[in-house]
Amino acid sequence: MTKLLKRTIGLAGLAALFAAAPAPLSAQILEAELTVKGLACPFCAYGLERKLKKLPAAAQVTITFKQNLARVHFDGNESPELGRFFQVVRDAGFKLEELRLLVRGRRSDAGGRPCLELPDGKLLPFAPDGAGADLVREAPPGTPVEARAAVRPAGADGGAPSYLLYIDSFQALAR
Repeated sequence: MTKLLKRTIGLAGLAALFAAAPAPLSAQILEAELTVKGLACPFCAYGLERKLKKLPAAAQVTITFKQNLARVHFDGNESPELGRFFQVVRDAGFKLEELRLLVRGRRSDAGGRPCLELPDGKLLPFAPDGAGADLVREAPPGTPVEARAAVRPAGADGGAPSYLLYIDSFQALAR
């Protein structure tokens, strides 16, 4: 075989190998909506905006202080840990009253409980009694999914806080 033919076959093999590689199993946070107590003026909003922009992969931050809302859009594969949202708001001098996320990832199971795998490898369980609980159970493990959900603390797991996803909307994505 000629050198050119060998290179072409080699490159085609590498391309096929990368094309067949599975997508990452971790969830990606696409958008976060935070209801923040204590946003009273544009200066308050500016201070919180600066802190939220420091979250990993934060692409755009919009604060509407009259509605006590902050929206963060993310890009890239990196997503912040859920506890960071609570910490950033607290560090800015406010209280996070509600956190809602738009997340995309793969449905997983832990101890018979439906979960979504987070970027750090931790599993975030879906609330068993939430409005979308039946939809989550219908999707088999490994299914790519997208969900809008409220995030609520579920207590401490070995000293670290744990959270539950309460589904607003849930859909299985095409593989």
